[in-house]
Amino acid sequence: MTSATTTINELSAQATVDIAPDGDVVFVIGPTERRLRVYSLFVKIASPVLKAMLRPNFEEGQQLAKTGSAEIALPEDDAEAMEIILNVIHGRNDQVRDTLSPNELLQIAIASDKYDCCVSLAFAIRIWLRYQGISDPEELWASAMAACLFREQEAFAEATSALVFNHAGSYIDLAKKYEAIMDPVMMLNTTGKFSVE
Repeated sequence: MTSATTTINELSAQATVDIAPDGDVVFVIGPTERRLRVYSLFVKIASPVLKAMLRPNFEEGQQLAKTGSAEIALPEDDAEAMEIILNVIHGRNDQVRDTLSPNELLQIAIASDKYDCCVSLAFAIRIWLRYQGISDPEELWASAMAACLFREQEAFAEATSALVFNHAGSYIDLAKKYEAIMDPVMMLNTTGKFSVE
């Protein structure tokens, strides 16, 4: 990698994506430190977790109240998933694809569950979860976990039924492949649902 490439990559990571061009909050997300400018009001309405973070008893909320803007670091989150979520809650549907890979969907489900914003994403979730004839066991597993996190029972049933017909191995082995991105307790709970009627 050349120093010119590094510089370009660093600059692109630092560029701010204006989901709301005159927004008052900038989220700095993931290891790439992708910067996303949003409206605090939209974020607070969509997510009780982020609303709490922007209250005056937290540093970010104090900064917002004092200066009219705030920057919030979310280093553990997936930047692409958060950008999609924030676009949806800002009504920027022209920036959101209606078809996502199962792994993209899982990343969105993890972030949505973390920030408790499934209700705000409800219509987009229904579009994203439409069954599309997936037969790869790993993709079906990711789809099932996403549906579980989204609390979408019908999509979960479809993904797990397809998994039963397309995977002859251990579900625990599939779960182990996702340990790095999903809480092991949630994975075991998801695995346990396969044995329920």
